[in-house]
Amino acid sequence: MRFGGFSLLDWESDLETLSAKLGVASEGANHAWGPLAAWLPESVLRETKTLTDLRGDAYEGHWRTTRPAMGQPGRFVHDACLIRKAGNGFLTTRIAVEDMRFEGWTFMTQTQLFSVLSEPRTGMFTFSIFNAVLRHRAEVLDGISMGLQRVGGGSPAAMGCLMERVGFLTGDPAADDATFEAAAQSDPLAPEGSIPPDVAARLMPDVGPTALAAGGMAILHMPFATSLSRGPQR
Repeated sequence: MRFGGFSLLDWESDLETLSAKLGVASEGANHAWGPLAAWLPESVLRETKTLTDLRGDAYEGHWRTTRPAMGQPGRFVHDACLIRKAGNGFLTTRIAVEDMRFEGWTFMTQTQLFSVLSEPRTGMFTFSIFNAVLRHRAEVLDGISMGLQRVGGGSPAAMGCLMERVGFLTGDPAADDATFEAAAQSDPLAPEGSIPPDVAARLMPDVGPTALAAGGMAILHMPFATSLSRGPQR
């Protein structure tokens, strides 16, 4: 079979472009999972899709993070965050960190939410694992976030992070995007003394050899059993 106008350069195209050039449909293009099928096992996608169908709306909305400030030891910062379902039914997440806008996917399991986000302009990534809320609409989430310090060549850093719901989706994506961007313009540095002591201790626990010798934690972790994640307070 011959294809007019086909060259060796076409082999460098993505799967959908190459399939269109050849006049065939790619498996990924017609797959129920869309582009996610290219990099996650179908069994994982099937589980998280089922859970998202059942509970994803419990996490949609506008959020504000609280986390340690990388460049100012002892201080905390807030980031604007937007979580909503995409057309394929999976959760998407957007986070504003200073002048950067990270975008990506959030995958649900029974007890955690895993997020993988990237920033198109800088190519930087951020990853997070948050403890889920069982049976109720999520109002507060805690977990661990990992990213890069913006110094030198970039230094990997992991920290405790809290997410608090600050609003709900309107059903108008443009309006929700505008609300997210308006929140992103706020000064991210939390005023000194504004973070409750129990939250500060949760986000910046004493870890390492000295803490371990005193009966504490050797590594940073956020136990599900003592999680601050919760639904609405009655």
